[in-house]
Amino acid sequence: MKDMKFVMTLAFALAAVLTASAQNSNNETDSVSYTLGEIVVRANPRVTSLKGDALLTRVAGTQLEHAGTANDVLKQVPMVLGSDGSFEVFGKGSPAIYVNGRLLHDASELAQISSENIRNVELITNPGSGY
Repeated sequence: MKDMKFVMTLAFALAAVLTASAQNSNNETDSVSYTLGEIVVRANPRVTSLKGDALLTRVAGTQLEHAGTANDVLKQVPMVLGSDGSFEVFGKGSPAIYVNGRLLHDASELAQISSENIRNVELITNPGSGY
């Protein structure tokens, strides 16, 4: 997956004028004008979004990348409660945890996965027959 960074630049054909007014003791108004050449608006993609029937949480390129281990990342995923390999999905019970399509049988494996090696976490609240 490509590194997704969005930068949007808005440049006005006509210069935007910012006017600041101040009152002095004689009730006269002094005006100061500034001309803005361009305005830059920067936005980052959402960390958590819905993708079909899954809640997708991006880890790569976010603060979660520096969380430590997979346990630390899962603590920060919305709707996931618990810690140290003992997790529960809010209102759904204990989850089955898959890494790259492989079911984890031992919760201690999560402590061995560095958060820097995780691209994203998918929380599938209504899994199909494939799971």
